[in-house]
Amino acid sequence: MGVVDRTLLLGPRAIATVFMDTQTTIAILVTALFTTLVPFAAYLVALRIISPTHASLTAMVEPIIAGVAASFLLGEQMTLSLIFGGAIILGSIALIQLSEPTEEAPAFPHE
Repeated sequence: MGVVDRTLLLGPRAIATVFMDTQTTIAILVTALFTTLVPFAAYLVALRIISPTHASLTAMVEPIIAGVAASFLLGEQMTLSLIFGGAIILGSIALIQLSEPTEEAPAFPHE
């Protein structure tokens, strides 16, 4: 039974039992740090260097990188739907990048 299932069936106290195990707590904190905090901080720094459009397009590549990394590092099988989805994402990025630039809207239109 997963954490969400336990919470729905047993209430919020069920989450506390997960954090009583030190190894699990460390794993959750490391996962939160390296999969959420670090990428989000990098995205915010990138917004100061490149345009929001390019930063967003770059962020769209994240699922592709995650799928390839899971395949090589964790032995996950690359299914046809995963490859097709990655091709759609890359094709969308290419279309947006190759399209004629239009006048960019201001980042904060109410200023």
